[in-house]
Amino acid sequence: MPTPMQSVARPSLPSVSNWTLAGRCTIKAVAPASLGGRTWRHAPGRVHLSNRPAQLNPEWSLGYQVRRCHRRFDRLLNAMLAKHDLKTGFWYYLRVLWIRDGVTQKYLSDMTNVTENTTVSIINNMMQHGLVERTRDKVDRRKLSVTLTQRGKALEAELMQYAIDINRIAVAGIDPAEVATCVDVLSRMSANLAAEFDSIPNTPAED
Repeated sequence: MPTPMQSVARPSLPSVSNWTLAGRCTIKAVAPASLGGRTWRHAPGRVHLSNRPAQLNPEWSLGYQVRRCHRRFDRLLNAMLAKHDLKTGFWYYLRVLWIRDGVTQKYLSDMTNVTENTTVSIINNMMQHGLVERTRDKVDRRKLSVTLTQRGKALEAELMQYAIDINRIAVAGIDPAEVATCVDVLSRMSANLAAEFDSIPNTPAED
C-alpha cells in the first residue's frame, strides 16, 4: 500500500465512476485513454490529480478524429479532381450549385461556411476554369447571381460518382447500421457546436 501522498500509477477507471477530490467536489471519471497521461496521487480518504494540465489523447479526441478523416476524404477527392485540373475548393461550390443554380455569392458563402471575400476569390478562379459565370439577378438587377456554365453542369455526373466511390471506400467493412449511427451522431455533434458558437458574442466570421 502506498504511503500518504506517494505518487502512484493512475488506476484504470470505469467509465461511470465518481471520485471525490479533497472532500469538496466530485468529478465523473471517463474512459482512461481520454484522461491522457495524468497521474493520480493517493492518501487515506483522498484522491488527488497531479498539477499537469488536462490531457486529451488524440485518438480519443472527436475533433482530431473528424479532422483526420476529413483530410483523408479531401486528399482522395483532390487526387480524383486533379484529372480534370480542378481544385478541391471548387467542389464545395459545385455541390451547392448542382442542387440550386443561379444563387448569390452570399448564399454560396452561407452554404459553404466561408467568408464572402473568400467566396469571391474562389468564384473568380472558377470562372477562369469555365465552370461558372456571374449574371444579373432577374428580380433585383442590383444583385449578381452565380450560375453554372455548360462545362460546370456536364461535370456533375462524373464528379458525383467520385463522391459516391469515396464514401463507399470509407465505409468498407463497416455495418450499415453503424454507418447510420455515425451519420446521426455527427449531425447532432455539429448542431451542438453550432449552437455553442452562435451563443458566443462577437464571434469572428468562419473561413
